[in-house]
Amino acid sequence: GSEDALRRVFNERAAIVDNNIKTAAYNVASLREALATQLSTAGDRELAGQKVSDKQAGDIRQRHAELLAQLRLQAAFEQQRKALDVEIAETLARYRELKGIAAPAETAAAPQG
Repeated sequence: GSEDALRRVFNERAAIVDNNIKTAAYNVASLREALATQLSTAGDRELAGQKVSDKQAGDIRQRHAELLAQLRLQAAFEQQRKALDVEIAETLARYRELKGIAAPAETAAAPQG
């Protein structure tokens, strides 16, 4: 179709990936806050001379593992977004080449006269 149609498709794909990034960032923040709370509670117990229970230590390890997994997922989504940006640029350049048209930035940057 047209360049506008290509851009619409890419904008939809970008919006999905951007939403995934935002969701992962929210999850990271939430998990980090929960982990900090658990660690604080465990630290308070130790400072009070009490033992941190095996369950509490296990919960902390599990939350930490969940946080690391979510950080990996967030990084993967961010990498997908970077790859999508490259794909968009390459596809639009190829489209313009096939149509024999210059990119808007190239047209604006072309010397006059």
